[in-house]
Amino acid sequence: MPQRRLVVHIDACIWCGQCERYCPTGEGIQLTNEYVEVGLRREDFEERVEKDLLLCEICNEPLAPVDQLRWLVRRLGPLAFTNPTLMLMAGRDLSVVEEGAKTEGDTAQRADRLRIQCPKCRRATALHA
Repeated sequence: MPQRRLVVHIDACIWCGQCERYCPTGEGIQLTNEYVEVGLRREDFEERVEKDLLLCEICNEPLAPVDQLRWLVRRLGPLAFTNPTLMLMAGRDLSVVEEGAKTEGDTAQRADRLRIQCPKCRRATALHA
């Protein structure tokens, strides 16, 4: 599964706190008043996070990190079932929905409406199906 890598360069940080303040999850970045960064190389001042990416089942373009979609499902609760992609993610977590196989052919079809899709493919299935 492809991965997305996020890198925070602590040596370039001015400690303004805006990343912590505007973090959508409220837990992604947590700053402290303690200065504990010690190192001799630039790599010593990097924080790396790797997340699995969810791919569009039609065109295989990256859609979003899997953990981000799971967080959205938890945050939205029942409202998540108004979005087909979030509905399918919730179904996968409950082991109700299996990963779908790519459809035969190059064009999106009506049956593809209930697949995990990027906005471009979702629009194509809505307009051309």
